[in-house]
Amino acid sequence: MNARVLAHLIINFAIGLNRPVSNLMLQKLMYFCQLSYYRHENRRLITDCDFEAWLFGPVIRDVYIDYCMYGSNRIISAPEEDAVLPDCVRHTLTVWLDRRPWEMVQVSHRDGGAWRTNYIEGQKRIIPDEDVRAEAVHYVDPI
Repeated sequence: MNARVLAHLIINFAIGLNRPVSNLMLQKLMYFCQLSYYRHENRRLITDCDFEAWLFGPVIRDVYIDYCMYGSNRIISAPEEDAVLPDCVRHTLTVWLDRRPWEMVQVSHRDGGAWRTNYIEGQKRIIPDEDVRAEAVHYVDPI
């Protein structure tokens, strides 16, 4: 799935539940969805680009740029898409949408995770897909 399509689906899903997300939350949700999809389907959900290791966790640069004008405010609209969220992704979103943004950051920074392995202060390095795949083996949605 294209990263922008997934972002639009996540934003609209969250708005539909009356829980709109900020750009920071969107980035973490996209990452957790990638982990969940890997774990359940053994393949990438986002197929057109890679995450980068930024200060506050994994980021898809183009999606970040698309929504950076919102700052820390909630995103109030996104284009509608014909694509459908896979069941495991819907579950991941439902669980994480009740969490605070900084809890999402903390989890994305976990020891041994792909972000932690690749983050270097002041750089925005690509997180290799094999590192995301390795983290997905141990990923479980919170209860």
